[in-house]
Amino acid sequence: MDFLFAIPSFIFHLVSTFFSWIFSVILGIVGIALSPFKLARGLLMGVDKALISIVLLPTLLFSHPGDISATQPVVGTIATVPNTYNLEKIYNDISQLEEAGRNMEPLRNRENLEKLRQCGDKMREYQSQAEKLVEITEALPMPYNITLGAAARSLNSCVSCTTYAKKQCDMVRVDLSDYQSMMNEE
Repeated sequence: MDFLFAIPSFIFHLVSTFFSWIFSVILGIVGIALSPFKLARGLLMGVDKALISIVLLPTLLFSHPGDISATQPVVGTIATVPNTYNLEKIYNDISQLEEAGRNMEPLRNRENLEKLRQCGDKMREYQSQAEKLVEITEALPMPYNITLGAAARSLNSCVSCTTYAKKQCDMVRVDLSDYQSMMNEE
């Protein structure tokens, strides 16, 4: 009699093993198919801010909030900035902090502990300023937030003692250049 109960259990085990195997094969195929995208994502992680500026900024600048039809031209609209934000001051603060990050390059010497200690002191001071700028730029309207905000977020790494800090300073300059181009188009 126990034999009759063993057959459904055996069949259930066989079916579940079969579906488990099929599911594993499907996941393997999907994983292999997605691996180029995972690789591309990994390669682009360092330039994600530049891609946002390049891809998203034109979309935001030249989109129209109303109904867009084939006969209606698309007009660039820039959000107005409340008087509480002084874009010129924010830009200058980011620019000065970026320059300070570049000037830290001689202090990033891993072989000279005194210079590295000085670098750490400057890094703590400058990163607190960078955090304040991030808070300020996050409150800006979208087109300004994208350019100035990206620059402010890159500042944290630009004013650090890491070996890639100079590359982050370069990213800040790219974001500031994008901001200047946007302002020239206004």
